[in-house]
Order: sequence, then C-alpha cells, then structure tokens
Amino acid sequence: LSAECSGEEWLIGSDHLSGEGDVRSGSRDPGDVFLAAGCEVGGRGAPKIPVMQEAEHLVNAGVKELLIISQDTSAYGVDIKYRTGFWQGRPVKTRMTELVQALSTLGVWVRLHYVYPYPHVDEVIPLMAQGKVLPYLDVPFQHASPRILKLMKRPASGEKNIERIQAWRAACPDLTIRSTFIVGFPGETEAEFEHACRLGATSQV
Repeated sequence: LSAECSGEEWLIGSDHLSGEGDVRSGSRDPGDVFLAAGCEVGGRGAPKIPVMQEAEHLVNAGVKELLIISQDTSAYGVDIKYRTGFWQGRPVKTRMTELVQALSTLGVWVRLHYVYPYPHVDEVIPLMAQGKVLPYLDVPFQHASPRILKLMKRPASGEKNIERIQAWRAACPDLTIRSTFIVGFPGETEAEFEHACRLGATSQV
C-alpha cells in the first residue's frame, strides 16, 4: 500500500480494480496499493474498504508481498477519525492496527514502511511474533534530539525510542528494523549529532 508525494488527489488503485494495469498472474514482485497521499502528516487516508479490495485484487492476481507505504503509516485514519467501515461483512476501524490485522488474513507477506514509533505501534508487534505479518518495520527516526525533530516538523519526539525498540525486540526477537537519519540540520549541535549516532548504534537498525 503506497503513496507518492505528488500533491495530487489519491486514487485507490483504479487501474487494478478495473482489471487493467500490469499485475501479472503469479507475480513474485511486491504489490503496491495507495494508502494515503501528500507529504504532510495527516494526509488524507484512503478508506479502508477500497484499500482491502485493492490488496485482495493483488493477492488474487498472484502477488506474494504487499508493501504498506505512506508518509506516516502509523497515523492511518487520524484524518477521518478512525471511521468504521465494513469488510467481508464485519466492522473494522480505519486504523493502522485493524488494517494490519485484516491484511494478515490474506496469506501473503505484509511489510510495513514509514511507521513512526507511536505507542499504538506496540499493538502490531504480536502479529509479527505470531508470524502473521513480516517481522519488519521501517521506522524513520531521522534524529534523536527532540529539539531537532521539532525544527524538522517531524511527528516523533525522539523520547523513549530505545526503550520502545527494546520492548519490541523482547516481544518479537526476529524483528528487523530499518531506519533513516538526517544529520547536519541547520542549528544542530555536536552533542545532538552524537545523540543521533548513539540512537543508530544502540537501536541496531
């Protein structure tokens, strides 16, 4: 499930849902589905039902891996107040945890990208430990200093990240975490630079 920073309105995989496009039967390539659009936190979330329809279409076409990507996957549904929809006859909230739970029933690899370390992310770790989704998180820490993160206008605070990662790894020892860091931001001090380096080393990303 992916989104581009094009500034355009999101479309829920219209080519795939209409039967057009280049999804090949038995494809081993990862499948992408729009989840949200825009480069800002709070970009409009795609309604859950079209997202799941798109995911099902890709799986039925033979795709073996779904990449869940947006600018802030962990904030999925915030903009529409976690509105409840229906999928396969049951109510499901438009929220990251419920989305991942639904995706985990499709029988393919589900890989989560751009997940900020909010407390509710803890809820998906048991699904990874149970083998329902891949034990993989792309967490864009970007820095460790709360001051620099605020200047960057990033949603994460940088606080308690090490403790959260340690708890995730304790619950799911096979967890792999990928991340990105930005250094040299205007006004960054040497101490803040070292702080970012320590987070990268200590978190084993």
